[in-house]
Amino acid sequence: MFQEKLLSELIGINSVFPSEQEVALYLENQLQRRGFQVERQYLTPDRFNLVAQFGQGERTVMYYAHMDVVPEYQGWTRQPFALSADEERYYGRGVADMKGGIAAFLSAFDAVKLPNHRVILVLGVDEENISAGGHLFAAQTDIEPDVVFSLEGDALSCRWTHPIILTWGRRGRAAYRLRVPGISAHGATLSEGMNAISEAARLVLALDEMTLPTHTHLPAASQYIRTIAADAGSLSIPDSVELMLDRHLVPPETSASVLNELRQFINGLYRDGTLCTELAERFEIDLMPRETAYLEPFVTSQESAIAQQIVQLVSDRHRDIPAHYGSSVADENVFAHRFSCPVLCVGPVGGNYHGADEWVSKESLEAITETYADFLRNL
Repeated sequence: MFQEKLLSELIGINSVFPSEQEVALYLENQLQRRGFQVERQYLTPDRFNLVAQFGQGERTVMYYAHMDVVPEYQGWTRQPFALSADEERYYGRGVADMKGGIAAFLSAFDAVKLPNHRVILVLGVDEENISAGGHLFAAQTDIEPDVVFSLEGDALSCRWTHPIILTWGRRGRAAYRLRVPGISAHGATLSEGMNAISEAARLVLALDEMTLPTHTHLPAASQYIRTIAADAGSLSIPDSVELMLDRHLVPPETSASVLNELRQFINGLYRDGTLCTELAERFEIDLMPRETAYLEPFVTSQESAIAQQIVQLVSDRHRDIPAHYGSSVADENVFAHRFSCPVLCVGPVGGNYHGADEWVSKESLEAITETYADFLRNL
């Protein structure tokens, strides 16, 4: 059922963000040939989402994939933009993240011909950057689906022992800018100043020991310092350091609530003398600016009727598929907070996401194609 030719053609198109136009035109043609009504949703004049519709039915089911991929980076032993294979795997940039899912869905659609529900296929841009395409779609659409499927596996799926991955939630993510103050002085008279780098080092160690929340399903919240910058002209003690803290969130956390939590925690460090108390008023923390909102965490309940039907359909073909929960963010985070319906990923098993020699399991692509066909026939 799975069509290798589709995957080969998709991998052969370099669609590293922000250069998704060629693959978008290819997919637009593929969808129109299959009878979809396709609209473009422009982010910029040469970057656009595709919103494709087909069929009728009591239910509206939205399928989603992103068309962009990350750069090839270094270390590839194969040509990243040409599909290659061995006995068990396909290789190529985007083969797992997430052109394999797109090829599997189109293969399933060709096998089914007439889905029993209204099909909405959204193909987005910029997911690998700041989810600008996902935010654009969420802001402009008037579609209200009964369920949203992302056609993607997970970055940790190389350790997965089942033929497909059902992901029922994801952590959120936000980045924070911290400005740590010091007191400038001549480098030969250290006692007259306060080195902001030393202050920042104490803060980093304290943040590493900070107690973070856990969650019943999702991996626990985590954080790390991603960048640090400081300098001083001449022979002077640095009087300021800027840090970037990257944080993965779990419900009920939000990017705003974590900002308040961090501010209170660091204020405590100034009060107890871990950091220089007299500099407390000069400390600053805020969300790192970016063009789109940060992605908040979500968990989809398995209790609804349609969620139960999805579990049953998958179980009928693949026994004992456990519920999986994603450790990082994707456009599904946007949709989970936009739509009042189940949002989950149903994708193939792969590995080396964002790394060299990215791969996807051949067996898994066959299995996920059959699963998509089951959805198209039965939901």
